[in-house]
Amino acid sequence: MYIHGDLPSMSIPDELRRYVPRTDLYDSYDLIHYHMPVEQPPSTASYIIFKKGNKTYAKNGTYGHIEYENIDSATVIQYAINQMNPRQSIVVLGDMNISKTITITKDIQYYHCGKATLTSEVPYLTIGSATSLVEKLLNIYVNWIAGQGKTTNCIGIKLINCARARFTINKISECKYGILISNEGGSSAYCNDNLFIFNIIENCERAIYYQDAGSIPNSPQMEGNTFIGNIFTCNYGIKIDTYTKSGYGTFIGTIDNSDVSGSYDFHNEGAENNGWIIIGKYIRRNNSLFNANDRIILGNEVIPRIELPIVLAKGAGARITGNSSTTYATLDAGGYYWHGDKINPDKIIEARAHIVYYVPANTGTVGVRIYNETDGQEVAKLETTGTGWQDQEIDITSTVKSWTETKVLRTQTRGDGTNAPEIDNVTIKIVYNPAG
Repeated sequence: MYIHGDLPSMSIPDELRRYVPRTDLYDSYDLIHYHMPVEQPPSTASYIIFKKGNKTYAKNGTYGHIEYENIDSATVIQYAINQMNPRQSIVVLGDMNISKTITITKDIQYYHCGKATLTSEVPYLTIGSATSLVEKLLNIYVNWIAGQGKTTNCIGIKLINCARARFTINKISECKYGILISNEGGSSAYCNDNLFIFNIIENCERAIYYQDAGSIPNSPQMEGNTFIGNIFTCNYGIKIDTYTKSGYGTFIGTIDNSDVSGSYDFHNEGAENNGWIIIGKYIRRNNSLFNANDRIILGNEVIPRIELPIVLAKGAGARITGNSSTTYATLDAGGYYWHGDKINPDKIIEARAHIVYYVPANTGTVGVRIYNETDGQEVAKLETTGTGWQDQEIDITSTVKSWTETKVLRTQTRGDGTNAPEIDNVTIKIVYNPAG
């Protein structure tokens, strides 16, 4: 008779027992697959990825079975992702060596609780493709992505076609690009309204990079991304190329690349760019390039005046050889789209054109000018009958204030029929008061 407080005498029938091998035998796929109890409770994740010995395993979180194994961790992770349905989750446990990119083309929950070490020059995660948009419910968490150095082609996160997703990353280091907003998807792709929260991106060539598409019509939609975190010892903190649809971005945090010679903290050259909101505990103002529409708070100071250099042509390491004909012709290098319809001309304080070129020989008149391709307007011109260096700044404030529509600005040159000018630098510097 059973008495409360005593344990009943009972035994488990042999047919209900199931042998589970010792853990030192778990390097065998067959042993794990056929001996792990089916009766294990389901996991909260659809797949759990873990390493033991020299192999990586994908455990099905629903049934408790080991479903796939391989010595290559990226292959196992990709296998599991390929089996998943949208809104399912995968958990990667521990440090992993990554030899190939892991591609995500569905809105899943991805958690890597460990370090991803790139053993090949690839992106750790590639999100979306030219034909697959990932949006809204994608959630990525990664502890640490480590590349092989900023001079390699290692990339932390690469976005091709991804919108309104969330990324939480503790650290990205030693990559060419920490976060790449890629041009690969073309004009039909979306890389907009994503949220990135990171503790630190360091020792990268470009921490955050908006990639030039060659022309504005070819650019994916890149607007509205938000970045919250800290960037140190990179060549560029945030680098936004010219031909990118990259406006309405937000950065909150610190950028300090002062330990890297010639570095920039924030560098916005976006031609179709409606301005960023930058709230920085610390960003080097003199080592940044701001757009006229950017709104900037550094420390407790609202920055009312922005110096906006528009680079039309710049010889990088070597001067650009111009046109030797005696009539003006447009340089292949350089150019700038001015979106005057998005800028209040009353807020322009000053605009000056700076033209620097070299004349090796001259038998007539040689010159360089800034030309408005949209309406044929000559903006600024410097001509000489001499030789050697020519360097002049020209006030064009009234001209720039009249640009209330889109303008296409180009650098043009003329020679003496035989000799061509050699361009060193053609820029327009605008002092702008966004709060004025």
